[in-house]
Amino acid sequence: MASFVVGLRRFLGALALMLLAHQAAAAERPAFVGESGSKLVVNGSPFVFNGFNAYWLMNVASEDQDEGLQDPERRGGGRAHRVPNVGVQRRRQPLAAVVAGGLQRESLPGASCLRFLPVSQRRRQAFVWRPQSILGLDFVVSEARNHGIRLVLSLINNFKDYGGRTQYVQWARDAGESIQTDDDFYTNAKVKQYYKNHVLKVLTRVNTITKVAYKDDPTIMTWDLMNEPRCQVDRTGQTVTVRTLSLASITAGNAAAAFISVNAWVKEMAAYTKSIDSKHLLQVIGKPLVFEEFGKSKTTPGYSQKVRDDFFSFVYGVIYSDAESSGGSFSGGLLWQIMGDGMDSYYDGFAIVLSRDSTTRAVIKNQSDAMAALKNRLSGSHH
Repeated sequence: MASFVVGLRRFLGALALMLLAHQAAAAERPAFVGESGSKLVVNGSPFVFNGFNAYWLMNVASEDQDEGLQDPERRGGGRAHRVPNVGVQRRRQPLAAVVAGGLQRESLPGASCLRFLPVSQRRRQAFVWRPQSILGLDFVVSEARNHGIRLVLSLINNFKDYGGRTQYVQWARDAGESIQTDDDFYTNAKVKQYYKNHVLKVLTRVNTITKVAYKDDPTIMTWDLMNEPRCQVDRTGQTVTVRTLSLASITAGNAAAAFISVNAWVKEMAAYTKSIDSKHLLQVIGKPLVFEEFGKSKTTPGYSQKVRDDFFSFVYGVIYSDAESSGGSFSGGLLWQIMGDGMDSYYDGFAIVLSRDSTTRAVIKNQSDAMAALKNRLSGSHH
């Protein structure tokens, strides 16, 4: 537990260093991010950015808020204790102080977007959120709002971590549904209704700190219907990502049916989400591009920090060149992934710890500066 708390505080301190360039912009309530053709826009001006993934952020934030809480569903045993709201509120103050203090030091400017999973759904009972978890989400969204950071929130995980679609399928099995595989997530009526219930609950939640419903908060740039959607019969992901009904490259005998099912699910859930929230970006095709995940694992044969830095520089160059072009579609990239000191249990080989990885930090800073300058230049040409 202590390592989680230290990790979050150090990470938020590092994150705060990345936010100084946005203090002035954060003074006013931001406008919603929209689109114009293949470009993201804010108030009619092009919006380009550099950012990162921090999938664990809400989870660790809630750990800090309920320090000492024992949850048998997460820790394999023990006794659950409810933490009074006053206690949770009291624990928020050190985090806010860390962020505020970080804003007074040398900054890493320009990082203006981050992506994470908003709600852990690894529960025995469907749609029962731990109070501390959702308060942790409120806190993260509030801090992002205060510092001008845009958020990309994935509504569910493809993988079993943090619940994911396997959890929804298990809930349906427990309710007596005949479920053959986890891929029935995309077609079973009860499972689809479970997902819709979750979407409704997230989007209509009113943040306890900002007093703004998530569907009305422009801090959230866009919703991901799912993190890395795919199905078991086609592990390449082609059933989700191909843009036409040409199935020539899909060799599995039942992949055609899976392709149609998954894409039908995407269209149905996109329409449902938009029926609740018409303000945030969410569409299936014909949209601006964001490179949501790229990284280099330290476990890769031949890895060195220079190899990783060169890879990041190459990807950043592609994103920048396309974003600069009038006919380009890229608006930014989100590297995988930034973490803080003391978070060893979360390290997956891809983790970048800003306090340790100085050369990679410099590469990120250069891209952040370049994208911030490009944003200003493009905005100037539209006035």
